[in-house]
Amino acid sequence: MRPINNDGGAKIGFTAPSVSGQAAVITEALAVAGLTADAVSYVEAHGTGTVLGDPIEVTALTEAFRQTTDRTGFCALGSVKTNIGHLDAGATAAGVIKTVLALRHEWLPASLNYRRPNPQIDFERSPFYVNAVATPWPRGEIPRRAGVSSFGLGGTNAHIVLEEAPPQAPSDPGRPFHLLLLSAKTAEALEAATDNLAAHLAAHSDASLADVAWTLQSGRRSWAHRRAVACGDLAEATGLLQRREPGRVMSRLLGTSVPSLVYMFPGGGAQYAGMARDLYETE
Repeated sequence: MRPINNDGGAKIGFTAPSVSGQAAVITEALAVAGLTADAVSYVEAHGTGTVLGDPIEVTALTEAFRQTTDRTGFCALGSVKTNIGHLDAGATAAGVIKTVLALRHEWLPASLNYRRPNPQIDFERSPFYVNAVATPWPRGEIPRRAGVSSFGLGGTNAHIVLEEAPPQAPSDPGRPFHLLLLSAKTAEALEAATDNLAAHLAAHSDASLADVAWTLQSGRRSWAHRRAVACGDLAEATGLLQRREPGRVMSRLLGTSVPSLVYMFPGGGAQYAGMARDLYETE
């Protein structure tokens, strides 16, 4: 749920915002999230950069935060507009993307070219400070949270509260061996893809082989030039891909027919009870 309202008759003109409307939507967003204001450590502001708009926005933020906290200077304030400019109707989407990436990478980008505040903004007695320098944003005892504001012409106001995702648990290995699959439109592209994968695995020794195999097999189109490698760990996978070891790195050019898949268990009198148990348990 994203709280939205409109300034209505509280604004002095079509393009002018009002403190009351912005404060109300921020207050509602915090209430919907079940949070007090001091649980939020960053706000991605709408950031008009105007003499009128910025003081109104900070005043509204302060009014909303003051309902649940008396702390000062604890919440960083920024706007993506200083980094990439104004994207018009796409500005809010860019602000959300920036904030999500900041949460993911545990880093707050700087609001560029900030020298001194608008004299109409009383930052010293507010909960906010302008994040003028790129700053680490590490995990702490409570989840990191951020507010994102969007205030449009005509007095429409929106505000959401974002919370960091929990740490991702390591993937289960799943099986003792994994199949890495590559395909490309041309032989040259297949060689380049193989080199790229080998370089990536060599540079990321902490990667999950199961995740790599899953990503290569899922959500990708298959082309005629194909390559497959069966491996048990990252080191083996990297070495096989780098050396293109014959007999272990299988490469084929797919014809026009669609291949079929068959499980074949040769006979000859050598079969025994339980001979397919390993295959059953791992696949």
